Amino acid sequence: MDVEQLFVRTLADLEHRTVATDEYEVLMSVGLMRKLLMEGTTLVDKVNSRYKLKIRYPMNGVSAYERVIYEDPPVFWSLLEAIDPECRPAQMPGTRAPIDATRDQLLARRIMRMSGT
Repeated sequence: MDVEQLFVRTLADLEHRTVATDEYEVLMSVGLMRKLLMEGTTLVDKVNSRYKLKIRYPMNGVSAYERVIYEDPPVFWSLLEAIDPECRPAQMPGTRAPIDATRDQLLARRIMRMSGT
């Protein structure tokens, strides 16, 4: 199997697992994400070495609302689905701050805080 086939099959597997209702299936999507974005020369990088695309990840950056939360943080806080720039603002008021992030920005994005960590 060549790297492009592996990439496409990994994306299909990831899509299947992230919409699953079985907790095990969803948890196993973590390994696929790691293979795509974090392990050594990532699968995304291997495939993109041929295409040389400027890959960006749409997400919400830190909003004014979040900055207020950071000033006096609660014991527990989680961004949940508000990382998605397509999340309807009515569901998550004050969290909309769309950006096209680099992989490093995506992986560095704070999504949860618990007891100061």
